[in-house]
This record gives sequence, structure tokens and C-alpha cells, in this order.
Amino acid sequence: MFDHLDDTTRELLGIGRDDLWVYAAFAALTIGALAAGVVTSAAFAIATALFLRFLVRSTPRYWSNDVLTPVARTIGLLGNVAFLVLFAGVVVLKVRGLVPPL
Repeated sequence: MFDHLDDTTRELLGIGRDDLWVYAAFAALTIGALAAGVVTSAAFAIATALFLRFLVRSTPRYWSNDVLTPVARTIGLLGNVAFLVLFAGVVVLKVRGLVPPL
């Protein structure tokens, strides 16, 4: 469907080949933040596994990919750092009890 787009455009639109892992991780993170008890732990474990899969696959692409423009590589790396901060922030807030369950 998006085969006519080059790699840089797909990366900037968030539809790169490994981007779906981060969307699934954020869905699990949201469920974990809004749930209670065992569901929270399970959702955070799933989110962590999916997010690590995303980071392991995407970060090397930004370091050593000659196909992507420098702007796309920089945005990708900054996005990965922002994802880490957001992920850690949600988990810390939930553990401290600052995010009540629904």
C-alpha cells in the first residue's frame, strides 16, 4: 500500500516496518495505566517486551542507515528517547499511586 514511498517518508510518517511494535506497546501501557491489580502487572510486562523489541529493531537503523536522511535519523533517535521518558514516567506514576484505576 505504501510501497511507492521512500524509507525516509515512511519513517517520518510512523509507518516504517518496525513501527507497529511501538503502537502495540503504547496500547498495553495504556491498559496497564488504567487497570488495577494483576492486569496492570501483565500489561506493563507486555508493554515492556514490545517496547524493547521496538528499540532493538529501530535504534540501530537510525545510527547506521545511509538511506535515511540525517533529519529523519535525528527525529527517530529523539523519538526513541521521548518514548523511553514517557514509558518510564507512566510506570513511575502508576507505581507511586498517582494514576488511579478506572
